Amino acid sequence: MQLAGGTTLPGDRFYAGWRKSAPARFFKKADLFNHINGAAELFLEFGFEELGVQRYKNDQDEITLELYRMENATAALGIYLLKCGKETPEPGIPARNSGDPYQITIVKGNSFIQVNNPSGKKELLPVMTALSVSVLKEISPGEPVVLLKLLPSRDLLPGTQVILRGPYALQKLYFFGEGDILELKGRIFAIAGDYNQAEDDSYTLILIPYPDRAAAASAYRNLMTDLDSYINIIERKETAFTFKDFQN
Repeated sequence: MQLAGGTTLPGDRFYAGWRKSAPARFFKKADLFNHINGAAELFLEFGFEELGVQRYKNDQDEITLELYRMENATAALGIYLLKCGKETPEPGIPARNSGDPYQITIVKGNSFIQVNNPSGKKELLPVMTALSVSVLKEISPGEPVVLLKLLPSRDLLPGTQVILRGPYALQKLYFFGEGDILELKGRIFAIAGDYNQAEDDSYTLILIPYPDRAAAASAYRNLMTDLDSYINIIERKETAFTFKDFQN
């Protein structure tokens, strides 16, 4: 079966003895909540287009492929970085990935992919890898994502880079206030990373490349106006302020 974007989901015999156990299911924007109710908002915020789900079975063993087609490669990488946890790449998969016997998470082009193994049996890892390789053959690598290169490299802690596009992703880092307080509007991609400050101490830098000075100034004013009541501004300037939160 094929997604609207042209990617064909693997059929039977991608690995000896394995076959589709049910027809593929497809989800558009309006019905994504029917599949991932708790996380649909995050995918939609990043620019979700379509999801294809295919289950495979061999005797009592079953694995599931989920292929999320996103608006572009930056959106797909953004979802991947927020979902993959500490990256532990599985060998033999020709794309950026992180995996264990329960799940392999992959990003390539505008596609975010998860291969799920509910049993967690380690002996199914070769099957999960084969399924990953099979579907990746169908996906174009697309344009490289250069956005993260805007982050200063000095003292950047490896594996801490993330991409944001709205309040749901931002709240995974820090809560400044309700709503789209940084005025990303589901169109502007922000980036963030953690940096060494001193021994056993670090800070998080969030960098937002707004399209122009007016958009940046508007977001700054909105941040100051709607800042969460638990945040105390201790120094205020025209273009900067210092604050302390409830954790001091």
